[in-house]
Amino acid sequence: MAYRDFSCYPEDRKVAFTRFSEHESLPPKAMMTSRGKSAPPELFPVHEPEREQYALAHNMHFGWSSGKGDEGGTFRLSKLRWTGGSAAIAQWPLTQKGWEDAWRVLLAEYPPLADAVARVYDREAQSRAALRQRAASQAALEKEGSLQVLAGCVLLGGYGYEPGVAPGDHVDLHFTQQSIWLSRAGGFRPYLRRSYETALSLDFEGGAVRQGGGYRGGGFGLTGAAEGIAMAALLNSLTAKTSIQTTVRIEAQDAEVFLFTDQAVPRDLEMRLAEVRGKIRASVGQPVRQAEAGGLDISERLLRLGEMLDKGQLTPDEFAQAKARLLSSEPTG
Repeated sequence: MAYRDFSCYPEDRKVAFTRFSEHESLPPKAMMTSRGKSAPPELFPVHEPEREQYALAHNMHFGWSSGKGDEGGTFRLSKLRWTGGSAAIAQWPLTQKGWEDAWRVLLAEYPPLADAVARVYDREAQSRAALRQRAASQAALEKEGSLQVLAGCVLLGGYGYEPGVAPGDHVDLHFTQQSIWLSRAGGFRPYLRRSYETALSLDFEGGAVRQGGGYRGGGFGLTGAAEGIAMAALLNSLTAKTSIQTTVRIEAQDAEVFLFTDQAVPRDLEMRLAEVRGKIRASVGQPVRQAEAGGLDISERLLRLGEMLDKGQLTPDEFAQAKARLLSSEPTG
């Protein structure tokens, strides 16, 4: 088969860029790629040794092979045959320069295929970035030390979490030695992350709910009534179901989130997350103790407590109790 050598490589290159004369059914050159004349995707170095069909468009495909033994690897442009298999149209060395030259040819003469290559590259680059982010988040989570995980919750709403999760999404709550994380179910990226120093409360409401049943027995005479009661009891045992419907509320200085779980009733969660709630209570009480501590006169300490009340760091009851302690401890003149 006749071909022309378009190589600009040194003569010692084992693989030269060759373009064959079979150009039937090629896409029109007027079709331009969405990337225009921009720099090529960072496809080299390749992430896999063999990828014969990396991208396809208009019966053309682009890929590469790393070669065997002394043979050098190549990027390849091929055309699919109607009878099966493919025919090589062009090839370039599997190097950075080879990829840049291949990209220029794709842009100039095979724009739809260039678009396909760019889309595959972008999709896989995003996937690799997501995997790196997942690994980094998991490492950060493990570094903080896990206390408990409340998996498979449903986000009901609230504010303070990042875009990427929405009401109705399944999420996991991770409680570490230092903070509370909210991530997508099975993931590690935190869409809400608050340290215990900024957390205000962790509350649970709801419980076990019995649904169905409701059958009542009856009948004529003692025998009929007894039979009716027994039948109603059987029907109720078959149709009645008990489900757990618990709401979890997380409050922080700049966030409030509501979640639903069917895994445990509030009392069980209170016991399971007792250490977490203790950390939150300790962090909430610390600023109060600092405000009540000596070193400031009574008016300045009351002013600090008032600022904490305005910021939501204290409830009205906590403010009243702290104020009463301050006033009772102030010596009378």
